[in-house]
Parts: sequence; structure tokens; C-alpha cells
Amino acid sequence: MNKTTLVSGALVLTGMLVACGSQPPKKQEALSLSTDPASVAAEYVALENGTTLPRGGNVMITSCNVAFGKKTRAGASTQAGALYRESADKTRVEAKVSSEMVLEGVDDSTLERLTSVICQDAKQALVEAGYNVISGQDNAQYRELQANGKPSPHEWDYNKSEYAVFAPSGYSVWDNRFVGVAGGLMSAFKAAKGNSSDQLLTGAVNAKQATGVAMHFVVAFASSEGDKGRKSMFTRDDTAEVSHDTRMMVTGDINFMPAAQLDCWERFGKTECMPKGKTPRVVTRKPLIAAEQAYVRIHDIQSTGSKIGEGLANTLNMLSALAGSSGTSTIDIEQLGVEVDPVVYERVAREYSRRFMKMAMSVR
Repeated sequence: MNKTTLVSGALVLTGMLVACGSQPPKKQEALSLSTDPASVAAEYVALENGTTLPRGGNVMITSCNVAFGKKTRAGASTQAGALYRESADKTRVEAKVSSEMVLEGVDDSTLERLTSVICQDAKQALVEAGYNVISGQDNAQYRELQANGKPSPHEWDYNKSEYAVFAPSGYSVWDNRFVGVAGGLMSAFKAAKGNSSDQLLTGAVNAKQATGVAMHFVVAFASSEGDKGRKSMFTRDDTAEVSHDTRMMVTGDINFMPAAQLDCWERFGKTECMPKGKTPRVVTRKPLIAAEQAYVRIHDIQSTGSKIGEGLANTLNMLSALAGSSGTSTIDIEQLGVEVDPVVYERVAREYSRRFMKMAMSVR
């Protein structure tokens, strides 16, 4: 009978280690609320597509979206390496680790209210920076732009994480990064009608002769990282690690579209415009990580049925390995609920979104 060698996957849960008082691996340092945002702006944000931003004048907020992380996941696996050769008396069984963290403790009504607060703070930051914020509601293209967008909350999947994207009252979720871009005949049809989001946006900016400002924030309750896909195909690795960081973090971008940067023409009796080159924007270089912990509990939420199914699958794989089959593997699935204190969560999300805005305004 063949002798079976089981290579176990090591699951590193940094968030759990923090909760238990152990020291997690060294990561990016948190940003203290006592730090002046302007003094560290160059470290956290960058100005792209130009050297300066408009320093004043009329601005029209065309979008303010806040994407709240709801679920984050990562995976890892052991591997024999491309040059591995099966021995006559051993069968290698690979181990796979799949880990998922789910936000608990705040509901959509809380996130909707928090979105309004964050966007109101962002508007105030524009005013304090010297801009005159005007409304676009009296423009038909502006109203159509908002009407054609997705209502809140809009589900957005990005980089193995799930988000709920919100917009305050009077706005919608229309940015192509969140809703995707229509292709083929649908895209051509919208372009011919002149009601694609890009055409409506430039039309409204031209009509108001203002600078369109679109602001987007991403609030994450945790982050996950696995080693899957990062190993050389020739490397033998007998461990599979997934790490979690349960510190809240904020990233974002602010896009400016000056009316003076538009090129306009007449077509089918309508004025159409497009920007001349890329328009300036401010983006985060690295996340603003909160110094204050928002979570109060991390616990196992994997269903009993899922655990039974996982155990049965692993048993069958081991029996197959004992019988001499190759290419079998076992899997360790972790599903963790991260319960946050809603008061702390709201405070952290708001304070670090405000600091991002202050950083953005300081690089003009």
C-alpha cells in the first residue's frame, strides 16, 4: 500500500492574533488623528493628469459615492513545484486554504446616513478650499445623468471583495468603474442618442460653465491577503497562508473636469463635448489606515452544513490518495464574522474620509 504524505496548510489569521494579544506581522502604520493631513499629503495622495488643480471658481458636484466593504476573501495553497516527481511509496496531497471575512454590526440604513454625512463633509471641504459649489439640478442633462444611474445600494465586486456603493439624496451611482460599461450595439445606441454618462456629464459641465467634481470614497473594514498566484511555478511550498488585517481604512479619488478643458461641436442639432486630454484628479497612493479599532468580536460563521460537506470532501480525497490517486487535495475553509461597534465605525469612516479631502485640497 502506498504511504500518504499530507501537507497541511497553515492559516494565519492576523485579525485573530490581534484580538488574542499576540503581535501581528509588521504592516503599514496607522495614521494618527493628531497628524496634520497637509503635512503628510504627499505620502498619501497624488495629483495625476496635470500639475495643478483649479484653485477656485464655480464647481458642480456631479457624483459623490461611498463604497463600503461588506466581504473580503483570500485563498492560498501548497504546491509541489513544476520539477516535483512522485515517489513510488508516497502520494503528495496538497492543501488549500480559503478564508472569508464578513462585516457585521452596521446595516444599510446606517451606511446610507453615513454616506450623506461623508458627502456633506466633502462639499464643505471644497467650500473651505475656496470653491463656489453650485447646483446642477436646473440642467436637464445633469438630471438625466443622475436618473440613469444605479440606485443605492449598488453591489460592486472588486479584487475578491464585495462592496455596497451608496450615493446621497439627489445623486446616483453612474461611474463606469462601479456599474460597468455597455458594449456593442447598446454602447453605439447610447452614443447616437447622446445619453451616455460621459456625454451627459460633459454636456452638463459645458452648460453650467463650471468645473465638474466627482468624488469617490472606499471604506474597508478589513483586508485579506493570500499567497495564491504569487509563487514561482518551480518553487516547492509546503505552507498555505492567508493573513487578515482588521484595521479600518479609507481610500478615494476626486476627479475634476474644467469646462475650459472641453472641446465641443454640434451634431444632430445638439451640442456635444469631450475633454481635451485627460482631466486632473487626486488619488490615494496608499490607504489611510485608522489607529482606532472598530471591531468588538471576530467569530466563526461557517454553517454546519458547509463544515460537514468540507469534511466529507476531505475524507474522500484522503481515501483517493491512499488508493494511489494523484492530484488530490484537502481544503480548509474559514468564514469569519467581524462585528464592529457602529459608533466607532461611523466615527472612523467619517474622520478618515475628511482627512483624505484635506490632503487632496492641499496638493493643488
